[in-house]
Amino acid sequence: VASPKFVPLKRDENFIPARLLMADPVQKDLGLTADQVGKIMDFVKFSRERLRELAAKWPEFSASGVPVEVSEARNRELQAWTEESASKQKELMAKIVGMLTPSQRERLRQIQLQQELAVALAEPELIKALDISEDQLAKIRPLSVRSAEEQLAELRELDGLTPKERHKKMIEKAKERDKTQAAANRRALDVLTPEQRVKLEKFVGKEIEVTWDYDAFLQGD
Repeated sequence: VASPKFVPLKRDENFIPARLLMADPVQKDLGLTADQVGKIMDFVKFSRERLRELAAKWPEFSASGVPVEVSEARNRELQAWTEESASKQKELMAKIVGMLTPSQRERLRQIQLQQELAVALAEPELIKALDISEDQLAKIRPLSVRSAEEQLAELRELDGLTPKERHKKMIEKAKERDKTQAAANRRALDVLTPEQRVKLEKFVGKEIEVTWDYDAFLQGD
């Protein structure tokens, strides 16, 4: 029997653009067509079905994804299923991105950078482009990292809840994360010099206010 340690969750490269593309202000800014929006909903529907299938097939796994006890065979089964579903998600997202025009893809990238500024400023592309110093990075990096302990504590709060209660808690947590991310973005921006902020505008474009339909994206069972 194995009890694997919790592995900090990495940013989901599929989840982030999908969530943005579901936001009405982003759809309007990009000028998405009804067909494009339909493809986005296909991705969201698959993601919801995947979560329900996970709960049905592996009930011994808690809402946090950390089992108390699980055999090596069950671990291998879950890993294979996870890889298969992740591949399908990637395929669906590729279709979505493929339907976007070059200008829409570039604008989506700009909006994503706006939403994840604290993270983006700690990555090689912007470090080099803005000539961010080591002293600045020392202030920015802590703003872009969530510890494994923080992630696990948040996920553990979902254990033992009914689907309705879990849905409500997930919305509460999503709102908290967005508020924390916005604060981190502002603090990271304050680290930059006026000259660096001017250079940054080339990468983030015109700023827009993104409002989220939490209930739609985190739809319960």
